[in-house]
Amino acid sequence: LGNLQQLQFLSIEHNQLSGSIPSELSTAVSLEVFKGWDNQFSGSLPAELFQLPALRELNLVDNDLEGALPNELGQASNLTLINLARNQLTGPLPESLGQLGDLQKLDLGDNEFDGVIPTEYANLANLEVLSLRGNQLGGDLPEFISSYTNLITLNLGDNNFSGVVPEA
Repeated sequence: LGNLQQLQFLSIEHNQLSGSIPSELSTAVSLEVFKGWDNQFSGSLPAELFQLPALRELNLVDNDLEGALPNELGQASNLTLINLARNQLTGPLPESLGQLGDLQKLDLGDNEFDGVIPTEYANLANLEVLSLRGNQLGGDLPEFISSYTNLITLNLGDNNFSGVVPEA
């Protein structure tokens, strides 16, 4: 698929596709939407995927992806939707994700992320949906969440957060 340089929309969801997501996909430089949810993709997300200049939507929910999210995630500056829920992703949430100022929907629920919500996420002012449910995140809920004025859905359930709920 990497040879398809004019490809803008890749929809391969709800199949039994397996193996790693090929890093060669990064040569599909026109790719805007990648829907690969409900498959059996495994391994880690290739860092090269986030160097696609036109990528706006990445939906790989309900696969067997594992490992940490690459720091290169912050280079995908046109992303408006990231849905990586229901995988086996681990480690801390990447600070570089806070560089994605156009991001509207972020769902990293039902993985194995740990640590805290990075302060860099204060830059995600356009978020409409934020779901980090079902991880191992902890610490205080960040005050900046109350500044997400476009937020419609906030799901932080089934984690280890403590302290007080931030005031509006």
